[in-house]
Amino acid sequence: CWYTAYQAVHYIGALQKGEDILIHAAAGGVGTAAIQLAHMAGARRIFVTAGSSDKLEYCRKLGATHLINYHEQKFKDVVLEVTEGRGVDVVCDYLLASYFADNIEALAKDGRMSLQGTMGGAVVEKVNLAPVLFKRLRIEGSALRSRSLEYQRTLSQTFQTHVLPMIENKSVQWHIFKEFDWENIKDAHRLMEQAQFTGKIVVKVSHE
Repeated sequence: CWYTAYQAVHYIGALQKGEDILIHAAAGGVGTAAIQLAHMAGARRIFVTAGSSDKLEYCRKLGATHLINYHEQKFKDVVLEVTEGRGVDVVCDYLLASYFADNIEALAKDGRMSLQGTMGGAVVEKVNLAPVLFKRLRIEGSALRSRSLEYQRTLSQTFQTHVLPMIENKSVQWHIFKEFDWENIKDAHRLMEQAQFTGKIVVKVSHE
């Protein structure tokens, strides 16, 4: 999850100090990593979306500055109000279809959007793409497994140089919500489907 987040925030998002970022599904493993990476990079405002006050409070403790409960607020409206219509520089998205149109509206000129998943569907219909042209937006998928070995190696080396030491000295949090033995993997899947967790769910594989 940290490699995925690092790629989204730095390689694709190219987040710079003083810029604003929006992170969706922020209480999950990739989202919590992205919050901390954005905070370490000196982001001015870190907007996050999640589905409960407990998840949002957890995100706040990691460095999020603007908390959006997607059951109660439209993230696009919050972002545009806080930024006075400018929008954010970077969006890290996991929903794709269900958030695509609002993500485009929430992005500032020369904004970058990294797509990490399709939890909200993969087919986008009836979306006005003109802002992509006029705002000079860049949208890129971030599946690591389809990248070249050279790309993955460079990403790994960069991550190990700049982030791994902070994980080892506990400057950043590597939060594991719950661990399951391999034979209980169905329970792990059920927990993931319920989306009632923060951080990562770990399944331990036995060598026996």
